[in-house]
Amino acid sequence: DAIKKTIDKAKEILALGAGMEEVYNYAFLPESVLSKLGVDSQASLKIQNPLSEDLAYLRTNLVAGLLKNVKDNARFNERFKLYEIGRVFINSDGEYGVSKGSKQSLPHQPYYVGGVVVDKKEEMFLAVKGVVEHLGLKIADFRFIESENILPYIENGKSLDIMIGEEKVGWIGSYNAQILRDIGVKNRKVAGFEIDLTRVVELAEGKIDKFTEIPKYPSIERDIAVEVDKSVRWADVVSVIEGIDLLVKRIE
Repeated sequence: DAIKKTIDKAKEILALGAGMEEVYNYAFLPESVLSKLGVDSQASLKIQNPLSEDLAYLRTNLVAGLLKNVKDNARFNERFKLYEIGRVFINSDGEYGVSKGSKQSLPHQPYYVGGVVVDKKEEMFLAVKGVVEHLGLKIADFRFIESENILPYIENGKSLDIMIGEEKVGWIGSYNAQILRDIGVKNRKVAGFEIDLTRVVELAEGKIDKFTEIPKYPSIERDIAVEVDKSVRWADVVSVIEGIDLLVKRIE
């Protein structure tokens, strides 16, 4: 089906194209991890009878697991790249019933893809953006806008929302240094991304393996270089270029 094709394509791009290593994490979290990330546990689903307090909550994103992977791998590597694809559990009615014929629904369980790029010295934000841009060329038409709502574990001014049309499907950002220290990651710069793959499939309208006619008038790519003050934001530069002419279709 479409979601399986998209997952397979994403794995191929991230592993072979971006050189990222795939990881797998449990879907359960302790409340202490949510607290360190600045996330309100009330927004997460709590298991009524967990086996232990470390397995008390279901994940609503892939962040906690990936940052644990960063902590575990940073002891042995100065620079590395990881990704994960898996279900998350949103506190809203999903597509599956509790049992056959039941009117009560299980939580919404979309597939997410998330990734991190880690380095001891260099800022990794642009590296992550490049990975997501490449992913977008293969599975959907992504565009980026300045984040309206900064996530509690992301640095202010170092995040972008990933959009399809006018709908947000994910984010890119540099992780907050204090949050990293709180979870045990020291002397590392970490940037990451997360995308709702289920929603991407719904919005992409079958771009995966879909035939596209060769255009009568192919597009032309142009590289330009501009020098601006450090205070000028990327979003402002994009806005100016987009306003030059209707023939400008994409800016990367």
